[in-house]
Amino acid sequence: MERKTSENKLHKSMAMKITADRAMILEQKWKKKVEIYYENVEIGTKVVVSLPEI
Repeated sequence: MERKTSENKLHKSMAMKITADRAMILEQKWKKKVEIYYENVEIGTKVVVSLPEI
């Protein structure tokens, strides 16, 4: 996801990729599914991470 800053430079957000990478690491370690949901809200993005019981 890229957005323009006030100086017209491009900013590349890494948060979604980092979150997905961390979920993948946990799935491999726990051998269980980790679910991530993204929801656009008025002031940004809401991220819900669903972790399994271990």
